[in-house]
Amino acid sequence: MAASGDEQRKTERWRAADLEEAGRLGADFGLGTVTGVIRQWSDRSGLIGCADVLLGGALVWGIGGTLFFVLPAGPGWDKVWFGVFIGGLIVVAIPLWALGERLKVARYRYFFYSGGVAQLGRREPEPRVLRWADVETVTITVKTDDGDLTTDLDTCVLSGRGTEITTEPPGDVFNEVPGFSVAMAAQQNLSPRFVAELVEACESGEAVTAGDLRVDQDGITLAAGGTRLAWSELTSVTFQHDKGEDWAPITRIDVRQGGKGWDYRVSLSGIPNGIFLAQLIARVAATHGVGVHDHQ
Repeated sequence: MAASGDEQRKTERWRAADLEEAGRLGADFGLGTVTGVIRQWSDRSGLIGCADVLLGGALVWGIGGTLFFVLPAGPGWDKVWFGVFIGGLIVVAIPLWALGERLKVARYRYFFYSGGVAQLGRREPEPRVLRWADVETVTITVKTDDGDLTTDLDTCVLSGRGTEITTEPPGDVFNEVPGFSVAMAAQQNLSPRFVAELVEACESGEAVTAGDLRVDQDGITLAAGGTRLAWSELTSVTFQHDKGEDWAPITRIDVRQGGKGWDYRVSLSGIPNGIFLAQLIARVAATHGVGVHDHQ
């Protein structure tokens, strides 16, 4: 209970310090109302990672040993020593984890406002600040699984007016995914401006591009091999979102071609303003009678 109380008080102190810093930055740069603050933690000592390995080993070896060593009949002392070994791993891991928690540091802090976003690095003397009105590109990347792109958001880069805010990939120890938070804030604050510009350009007869993706009133050119598909060839467009939630940023577009029944999967990873082009694709596809799925 005491440890839990200490952690709560520490969290409250961090929260108060973050809000104070957010207020100062907001006032200095005229960023408006504070809407959120997140920290990206770093296991500077490596102790939390070590503790996780030890606890994971205790779990795996404990289950395996129980099934194949303890439960079958065997010498009693061997079972005792096995229990001591597993218990020893846990006893060592717990204080390592507790000490690692005390030594962890906030590598980056991200401050969100009604008028922009700021990134403050532990080793950087000055914050990186971008007003929403100055953002020119938003680029996401997704996580990989054995070399294959997933739909889970990994990082996000905001660029504009010579300033770049780049989130780092989430670590293996902590759960924070700053790339998701930055991408969500960009989507909420920039979609009205960016999507309106894309729609206006497309409806005026221009071809709209983002990376290798190209959209116009006749069809869509996919990044995968430069495949060109007319809207009349398509039966459906399905949008895959981070976390599987339709309110989260779109990270992949699945296009189904009629007749052949071929599916094309187009990842938006690394495509500047791809998350906004996806909104245009949904709108144009619907006007040409193509089924649109999993899109708000």
